[in-house]
Amino acid sequence: MGRIFKKARNGNNPSGVFVMRYTAADGRTVEKSTRCRHKDSAAKVLAAAMEREERIKAGLISTADVSALDWQGVPIGTHLDDFLAHLEGLERSDVHIGHCRCYIERVIHACGWKNLRDMNRQRLETFLADTVKGGLSLRTRNAILTAWVSFGYWLQRGGRITENLFSGITKLNIRTDRRHVRRVLSDDEIVRLLDATERRPLHDRQYGNRGNKIANLSKGTVEALNTLGQERRVAYALMLETGLRADECRTLSVGNAHLSTPAYVKIRPENEKSKRGAKLPLREAIAKDVGEYLARRHIVEQRAAQEAKCPIPARIDSESALFPHFPSNVRIFYRDLKAAGIPKKDAAGRVVDLHALRHTFCTRLARAGVSVAVAQRLMRHSTPTLTMGHYTHLDLGDMADALGMLPALPSNSMQETAQIVAQ
Repeated sequence: MGRIFKKARNGNNPSGVFVMRYTAADGRTVEKSTRCRHKDSAAKVLAAAMEREERIKAGLISTADVSALDWQGVPIGTHLDDFLAHLEGLERSDVHIGHCRCYIERVIHACGWKNLRDMNRQRLETFLADTVKGGLSLRTRNAILTAWVSFGYWLQRGGRITENLFSGITKLNIRTDRRHVRRVLSDDEIVRLLDATERRPLHDRQYGNRGNKIANLSKGTVEALNTLGQERRVAYALMLETGLRADECRTLSVGNAHLSTPAYVKIRPENEKSKRGAKLPLREAIAKDVGEYLARRHIVEQRAAQEAKCPIPARIDSESALFPHFPSNVRIFYRDLKAAGIPKKDAAGRVVDLHALRHTFCTRLARAGVSVAVAQRLMRHSTPTLTMGHYTHLDLGDMADALGMLPALPSNSMQETAQIVAQ
């Protein structure tokens, strides 16, 4: 049996919410709020609770079902916050966590889901289909689905739902809907990009957008602008020489660059995509470029400290960013491309962005005859298929060069014999 009542507050002053008391299936006495101010509504809540306990006694509801039922009324936003905290505990990147939040909230708002009992597989499938018809790319559609499948499995493992409603929804083939196809830079374009990148900061300050000289700059300002251009040129060159991703290059510290033989750059695990960390070898020329840039930067920092009447640093702080002015967004890179006369999109619709420098590195490895195993190791890929299938861009000229390395076909022996007899 059970009953409902109001607890007194401050003597005879009752609270406005009814409380229910009943005996659970295991014999415990349970007392909890009904969250109802009307007696009839509170009675219905009590009846539902007692019915559930009777079904548990009869073996019609499992322990997992009971646990899931307790979570059904909790706002779905609370579950999402707990899921994102779980991802943080797994040391997922801020970008990954941000994307998961965006994808999951997008569906919640579109479908009007308030709690777990509102979630519906068919509604998610309809949402995905409608957004694709509205112009959403298949890659983004699959990313939204992946986020919800992961969220569902996490809810299931935590006993918040009994089954993942979204497992088994098919991903679509993104190869049929590629909207951002990258291309690699030619050797001539690499030279032009690095040269224009180094000259652009000073040129833009002196001449502005219209090309007319607008400023006479001090020697110190000119040196600072030249150092800025050198910094960005060395950053691009380092990406072209090592295959560094933009975020990895952005998070390098001065202490991560080891320029003595054998030279290498070290990526900390927390800054690498796979979270394993890596050491990437440097060729002598790029190691020299980095060293010259750091020496010039040190001089500029000493001069700035002297002008500000601050303590003059004896050396650059090893924990400071290696490239403190690394492009914060792709628009800076696009301006460098424009200054170099390189279109960001060609006639075939292929684009050049910062990640295209990584594609260029991988393609140059293939053209140099580097083995697939070594290229995969340098690219830090999980499979050679990713290295050769997605990042290597070989054209008809590369295939023609490969055919040129084959020996000539053997001549017809009968024809040679006939020629010998005729002689």
